[in-house]
Amino acid sequence: MSVETKTRKQAEGLIHKLSTKWRLRERIDYANRWALRHKGKTLGWTVGLLFSSLFVGLVLSICQTGETEQNPLTGIEKVKPMFDGLQSIQDRKTYQIRQMEGLAARGQLIKEELDSLVKLPEKSHEDSARIIIRYKQLETVVSELKNGN
Repeated sequence: MSVETKTRKQAEGLIHKLSTKWRLRERIDYANRWALRHKGKTLGWTVGLLFSSLFVGLVLSICQTGETEQNPLTGIEKVKPMFDGLQSIQDRKTYQIRQMEGLAARGQLIKEELDSLVKLPEKSHEDSARIIIRYKQLETVVSELKNGN
């Protein structure tokens, strides 16, 4: 037996005991018979209670509004910091894309220079050293592009 079922049975038992002890069924029947015999008084009492409830509600709402002027939007979280955060993320992403594009362009220039150095029919010692340096630079650029740094 689940806790919900046990609780429901206990509540039903308690309600049954209270209704039997206070004779609720008899009292409700008596009130209904009285209301049928005195329709004018029932209408007066019902309308009077509704108007007094309305009046009390208005007075309470006016009193509460008069004490503190509350902005209805105070419960809404400020969104400007969120938009600022999104903007900074977008700015960083744009910066990273520009850096990658610059790195790719640099790699392209190094490759073109390396190709032109390799195509030389006769290479000096300085040309060979430059080829090695440019090749290492090109390897570094390619590895950075692959890693996305």
